[in-house]
Amino acid sequence: MIPGGDIAPIIAVAGRQAGAWLRALRPTQWIKNGVVFAGLVFGGKLLDPLALAQATFAFIVFCVLSSGFYLINDVVDRQADLRHPVKRLRPIAAGEIATRRALAAGVFLVAAALICALALGLSFFLAILTYVLLMAGYNLWFKRVVILDVFAIAGGFVIRAVAGALAVEVSISPWLLICTMLLALLIGSATRTHQFLRTLVFGPFVVPVVAVGLVWTMIYNPSFGALNAILARIDPSFEGRGWLSDPP
Repeated sequence: MIPGGDIAPIIAVAGRQAGAWLRALRPTQWIKNGVVFAGLVFGGKLLDPLALAQATFAFIVFCVLSSGFYLINDVVDRQADLRHPVKRLRPIAAGEIATRRALAAGVFLVAAALICALALGLSFFLAILTYVLLMAGYNLWFKRVVILDVFAIAGGFVIRAVAGALAVEVSISPWLLICTMLLALLIGSATRTHQFLRTLVFGPFVVPVVAVGLVWTMIYNPSFGALNAILARIDPSFEGRGWLSDPP
């Protein structure tokens, strides 16, 4: 029997390591992957249990993938993070996690996400692969180029939205692409360096179009759109119509 005094330090070290890994995986950033559920809304499948399960699986795949890239990015940026007053406290920069272990874990998570993506079909897998290539380019080059980094971030959001639509097998609405791209540009411009200048440039273009797109969706969506609801009240036999879909 191991004395309690001997095992306590081991438990403490294991707890610190677990906490360091959890912080390195950035679970608080997983909310960004929620854009994969946009396909459910724009495709009128919000109440479809199978589609909801498929979108949830796609969300999990993107969470695993994004955590893998956070690890890889922190390994690549370790030296620069050491000179930053806040980023130097990140687990990899602070030496809480060995760079080789972090890099191996990051590559493993990216590979696991790619393999799991095949479960939702070839189209979804190709969307995931495109996202992987974009993020690899972002980590190696795009993030160091002003403005181009914002478009890379926005592109990542658009790919998530497209992948979500492919996962639930709905047509990719132009409004889905426009709203996602423009809203992502605004978010990216507000969270990167030179944020005030970027927000000043992109804001007046982004906000009106996104607002119009959301209002347009609320009116014409086949599942909960106001137009179908009004017509159903006028004529109880009216079964609803996909106003923005292709005619039969």
